Amino acid sequence: MKRIIVDTEYGKIEGLHGWDPRIAVFKGVPYAAPPIGDLRFHSPVPHEKWDGIRTAFDYAPVSMQYTPGIDKDSFWTKEMHPTGPEYEVSEDCLYLNIFTPARSDSEMLPVLFYIHGGGFTGGYPSEIEFDWEHMAAKGMVVVSIQYRLGILGFFGCSELSEKYPDAPKGNYGLEDQIAALSWTVRNIKAFGGNPNQITIAGQSAGAMSVQCLLASPLTKGMMSGAIIESGVAGDFDDMPTFAYPIEEVEKVGGRFMKNAGYHSVEELMKADAKTLIEQVDSALGGGFHFQPTVDGHILMESPFQAYVHNHHHNVPVICGYNRGETRMFNDSSDDADIGTIVATRMFGYIQFLQGRTGYLYEFDGDIPGDDHIGSYHGSEMWFAYDALARSDRPFTGKHYDLARSISSYWTNFVKTGNPNGNDIFGYKLPEWQKFTPDNQFLMLFKDKPQKTGLLTTEKMKKIMEEKLGIKIQ
Repeated sequence: MKRIIVDTEYGKIEGLHGWDPRIAVFKGVPYAAPPIGDLRFHSPVPHEKWDGIRTAFDYAPVSMQYTPGIDKDSFWTKEMHPTGPEYEVSEDCLYLNIFTPARSDSEMLPVLFYIHGGGFTGGYPSEIEFDWEHMAAKGMVVVSIQYRLGILGFFGCSELSEKYPDAPKGNYGLEDQIAALSWTVRNIKAFGGNPNQITIAGQSAGAMSVQCLLASPLTKGMMSGAIIESGVAGDFDDMPTFAYPIEEVEKVGGRFMKNAGYHSVEELMKADAKTLIEQVDSALGGGFHFQPTVDGHILMESPFQAYVHNHHHNVPVICGYNRGETRMFNDSSDDADIGTIVATRMFGYIQFLQGRTGYLYEFDGDIPGDDHIGSYHGSEMWFAYDALARSDRPFTGKHYDLARSISSYWTNFVKTGNPNGNDIFGYKLPEWQKFTPDNQFLMLFKDKPQKTGLLTTEKMKKIMEEKLGIKIQ
C-alpha cells in the first residue's frame, strides 16, 4: 500500500495503516517543544520545524510518572496497565496521536479529542481500554493526547508567582492540553478532520480537564461539544472539587520545597524529573497534591463557579457517572455517591437554566469476573470506546450489545451534538432525552439503555438549593 504522508505546520509526517487498513494511524506527533531544561515550569512553546519526513510510527514515551503497572498485584495493573512496565516515561512528553479513516483532506470528518485520566499524576492515551482505531472506523478522526502530570504539570509557589507575575501559574498541564487542542484546530484538516467540529472528552481527571477547558477563556470557539465521564464539578464544603485557588497551590508548593530540601526554584529546575515525582509522596504524604489552579489566566474561577455564573462555553454536553465507582475509594460510599449524583444533577439544572443542552447518564453495566467488582471507576470506558475485545474479562453477547449502544451514542454526539439516532448497524437507539427540571431524564446503561430517574433525597435537595439558589423539584 502507498505511504501515508501528511503535511503539518511543523513539517511532513508519515503514518501507518492500522490493524484495520482503512484507518491511518499517526503516533507520537509533537504539538509543542519538549518541556525540558529551561522550559520546565514554563508554558508550552512551538516545536521547531523539521526538514524531510518525520515518521510517526510509535507512541512517544508517556508523561513522567511512576511506572504504570509496576505493582503486579494492583487491580489497576491487571485491569488497565498489563503492559505498563514496558512503557518508557519521560519529561519529553508533549505528543498526540491521530487515527483517521479519511482518504483526503477534503472530507471534514468530526473530531473526538480525548484527554486521559489518572488523577493528574498518571495515565496515558494508549491504555488498553481505548480502541481508537475502532472508534475512528465509525466515521470520525480521533486525537488522543499527553500532557504534563503531577508536580511537573501543576506545581506552583510564591517564588514563581513573584518572578513571573503576568504568566499563567501552576497550570502547565492545562496549558499543554490547550496547546494540543489549538494544534488540532490548526492542523486537523490535513488529516480529513473538521476544525469546527471538535468534541472534547475525558474520564476522571480527563473529565476534570474537559471542564477546565470548558471554563477557560482561552479555548473559546475551539470545541463543538464535550463529554464528561465521572468527574463533574460540584464544589462542596466551600472548597472547589478541583482547581484550587493559586494561594492554596503556592502553600502546597512551598511545603514541598521545604520538606524535600529545595531552597529555590532554580534548584527545582535542575533536579532530576523522576526524583521530583518520587519525592512528592515522601514530602507531602499520599494523595493528590498538584492539579489545576485558578490562576487568573487559564482559569478565572473554578469550573463549578464558571457554570453558576454562565461563564463556560455554550456547547452541548454529555455527563454522568458510574453507580459503583465510589466503592473503589470509600469504605462507606453513601456520602460519596450523594456527591457524585448531586454534582451531575446540578450540572443538568445549570445547562437547562442557561439555555444549554445536557444529556445525563448513569453507567451500571454488569462487569463479569470472579472479583465481582461492579461498575467500578473507569469501567464504562471499555463500552464507550468499544474495547471489550481487549479485556481479559469474560464479556458475552449482552455486553457487546451494550457497548455497541453506548459507543454509538458517543459517536452520534461527536457527529451531531445529539446522541440520538441509529447504532452502527442501523438500528434505532432508545431515545435519550435532554435533562430539564420537568423531565429529569437520566439514561441508565445497565444490560441495555433505559430511562430512569435520578436518585433524590432531602439531603441532596438541600445541597442543590444552597448551591444554586433555586427551588429543586
